[in-house]
Amino acid sequence: MEHYLEKGKEVLKILLNNGFEAYMIGEAACNLIKGSTFNKIDITTNATPEAVEGIFSNALVEDEKEGAVRLTYMGYTFIIRTFRLEEKFKDNRKPARLHYSKNLKDELAACDFTINAIAMSYGGKLTDAYRGYEDIKKKKIRAIGSPRVRFFEDPKRMLIALRLASELGFKIERKTFIAMKRRAKLLNNIEPQEMEDELIRIFTGKYFKRALAYTVDSNIYKYIKGLTKGLRHLANYYKRISIDSILACSYVLNKKYSTIWNNLSDDPERLRQVVEYALLNPKSKYNPYLLITYGLEVCLDSNYINYMLKKSRLKTNKIRKQYASLPIKAIEEVAFSKNDYARLTQKGQQYFEVIYKDVIIKVLHNQLTNDYEAIKDYIINALALYNIDVQETEEKEYKPYKEYDDHVYDDYQEQSIINLEPQIEETKEDTISQMTTFEQIQRKVSEFEKTLREKDEKIKELERQALENKLDNDVNNIVGQNLEILKDLDYLKGSEKIMFSRELKEMYKGLIKSTDPKYRALDDKKEGNNIKDESEN
Repeated sequence: MEHYLEKGKEVLKILLNNGFEAYMIGEAACNLIKGSTFNKIDITTNATPEAVEGIFSNALVEDEKEGAVRLTYMGYTFIIRTFRLEEKFKDNRKPARLHYSKNLKDELAACDFTINAIAMSYGGKLTDAYRGYEDIKKKKIRAIGSPRVRFFEDPKRMLIALRLASELGFKIERKTFIAMKRRAKLLNNIEPQEMEDELIRIFTGKYFKRALAYTVDSNIYKYIKGLTKGLRHLANYYKRISIDSILACSYVLNKKYSTIWNNLSDDPERLRQVVEYALLNPKSKYNPYLLITYGLEVCLDSNYINYMLKKSRLKTNKIRKQYASLPIKAIEEVAFSKNDYARLTQKGQQYFEVIYKDVIIKVLHNQLTNDYEAIKDYIINALALYNIDVQETEEKEYKPYKEYDDHVYDDYQEQSIINLEPQIEETKEDTISQMTTFEQIQRKVSEFEKTLREKDEKIKELERQALENKLDNDVNNIVGQNLEILKDLDYLKGSEKIMFSRELKEMYKGLIKSTDPKYRALDDKKEGNNIKDESEN
């Protein structure tokens, strides 16, 4: 800060040496009086922007806004504004005309709050036309002139008042606060991107809790689009959190993610994932697949957001332990990659998401070894359920398995007979030979039909096993969640868990089978086996 201040004084001196007045004003002057640090130096002068550009021709001078430039000097940035004499405003933001002035007092009169209307000269002399020094000592934020007029001229000044309260810890003077409450709806005239800089400083201020109370009490929170519910909730229960957490709380309460305030976030994509998972899992009932899909940190953050919103208990240690126990920590650690699947078959790409997700879940539950060959075999069997027959060659060419019907058999017989049509005049011996050959063909066809029947039975058995595995997984997940709820409500103790688990599993299996027709095949298979056993006995 000392180096910044020294360079600021150098800029003042250069302007003075060129025959102009120049003063530090605003945040720097206020904080120097207060004895605290500052991150920004604003300079006011009677030199026009064109004159400033000419004086600092060897430095970078950029247009900032009407009547002001941004000077980069010796590695430091300064906003230099020409004395102004503002007249009537239009559309609550821009003055109808902006005239330059040669009088410092005109510039001070155009300021927003008294603590920002103190000019400090190169030698440290203060020009204080509105008792700003006194307000700094009393830790008071007071608008210059009529606050209702000031906020009508520029509604953004209400956010500046909140920012000063957040950074300095000052109280907003009563008359100024009442005017903020009455003019709050004018913030509808300001686009979100115009609020961004002030909101960042409000949310990160040392005294944000005080500023947040002012934000809600003045009804300003109602006009900060997309953050209304979050700010209202945090005002009742506040613990210092990051900007991303403030945004996440708001989006979860809104039940959807918004891109409006992406520029406020350090990592919008990660924020989106936190919001998405918090909405997906409000009670923080984590399962292994979600843990590796979203990652440990996203899961921890989403749990914390739901905890802040009183939707869940804080489960930091439990989540960390659960994650540490997983056989793999990321989808990329699966031994059989997505590219391996693509090389295995091009015909079964439409089934990729379902099959590969099933592989990951089974690996996570130790139902499938995380081994390339083991996963490959499992996927080939799974593809067979969709009638995709993988036949590898050295060139990695595959062809799908086809369902055979009577037309296929007819084609086979016809092709075989045609190939055996006699090319010479038939004799008795030729006829006998041909008949013998036909019998051989018939035997081969019968063997072929038997092979198809066996394969069809194998496919049906695989389908039944897959259906049974899915039912078991679904029931286990439902029962697991039920047991957690019973445990949380203190209805489950000690060995009761095993008893409840068994009873719940049987109940849910029976319920699902009775309501979902596709699961009735499992009972039909079971009844068929019982009949077969009885007949054998």
